[in-house]
Amino acid sequence: MTALRTALHIPFRLARGLRPGRRGGALAAAVALVAVVSGAARPVAAEPSAAAGVGRPAADPMAALTFLLGDYRCTWTDLTVQPPTTSVLTWSTRTVLGGRNRPGAGTGHGTGTGKAAYQEMRLTGDGFAGRWVFGWNSVDAEYFSYYYDDAGTIGHSTSPGWAADGHLRFAGPYSGYGADILSQDDITVVDARHFTDHASVRADESGPWQPFADVACARK
Repeated sequence: MTALRTALHIPFRLARGLRPGRRGGALAAAVALVAVVSGAARPVAAEPSAAAGVGRPAADPMAALTFLLGDYRCTWTDLTVQPPTTSVLTWSTRTVLGGRNRPGAGTGHGTGTGKAAYQEMRLTGDGFAGRWVFGWNSVDAEYFSYYYDDAGTIGHSTSPGWAADGHLRFAGPYSGYGADILSQDDITVVDARHFTDHASVRADESGPWQPFADVACARK
């Protein structure tokens, strides 16, 4: 999600819900937050769970992300300011390009057969619009995402899948507002109608993760 991008996908989740003026401040605050050192362990893939959409079935890896499909009302809390500020967004996700990400399906590498499926999330709020695309990389056996919004924030991230602790973590470099940083989305499914995303950022891979934003989503 580069310097910013060196922040494991920070992309700006900042941008994911703040008004234009506030987003820049959040980014600056986030960059200021990441100034220490410490490593973060890469999550271990877990066995499929009973929770809806959780797990990484060999027949269709994208089944692990079905919990994202549909329309959600999301409360986005910026943790870089005191007191924290909250915005309300709509996250609407649909399957695009058809097909299934079954073993052997291509994902842009030109090595597979069949049609690959992707999920596109449309993020909308007060004067804000963004896109977050998810898919399965069959070559490297990992999930990937690409993010961009109308504030100029861009980024990408990867995930090995659901960890043994029940969390799905996407991390990668992001760029926006003249800065690069690493960002991480730590996603947890609460139940069939709710999930959370705890976003953190850091300046480089040796630094500690610093809380950036908390997102709580409820299915409409």
